[in-house]
Amino acid sequence: MKKWIAVMLAVLMFALTAAAENAVPGLTEATEKLAGGITIERVFFTNGFGFSLSQFETTDQEEIDSLWNAVNRITVKGPVDESVTDWYPMIIFYLSDGSMTAVSFETHWLCVDGKNYELENDEEFWDLSASLVEKYAGTEAGGPVDGGWGVAGDSSITEEIRALFDQATKGIVGVVYEPVAYLGCQVVAGYGHAVLCRATTVYPDAAPRWTIMYLFESLDGDVSITNIADLVW
Repeated sequence: MKKWIAVMLAVLMFALTAAAENAVPGLTEATEKLAGGITIERVFFTNGFGFSLSQFETTDQEEIDSLWNAVNRITVKGPVDESVTDWYPMIIFYLSDGSMTAVSFETHWLCVDGKNYELENDEEFWDLSASLVEKYAGTEAGGPVDGGWGVAGDSSITEEIRALFDQATKGIVGVVYEPVAYLGCQVVAGYGHAVLCRATTVYPDAAPRWTIMYLFESLDGDVSITNIADLVW
């Protein structure tokens, strides 16, 4: 009997270890926070930074739960020998404690630290995100709202946004920030701007990383950086 119990426990531990190894990386901390009472307040999804976008933002709790569950049902297999492009479907979960967790994809692969990994069980996620993109297409849900962030309808880095970005970052040394996509705007006695950046520390063979830079444009035209948040996955 003891031997049978030991075998069953070994099988269970193996299954749990395999499941953990195959889970989408970057979700562990958020999962622990959710278990402790933190909630997901909103979700932002885009089907690709750097190209024409289909995207949505939702605060509907049922939709948030469905997206979170769909992402957690995805399993990650071994790496694939494919080059990484600028096409990055991404989903960002914003938590009630002010933190966020993001998962970045490369088509139907997961992209982590510049490497691609094959996915399984991801059909539910893609079908759900596509239906929500269609649902929110053409709505004004992405427009700037007083005090709140609005998702940009056009993610391109315009000359105006580039000028604001250059003004805010002109004194930065040690890290090169390349603006890739304009994410959204906030109206608060001025304008907040969120810009997705590819950040590279200035030293040999430094690997780039994704960050979101938050800018504040005052009514007088001054521009400053209010926060730089690394995307964690």
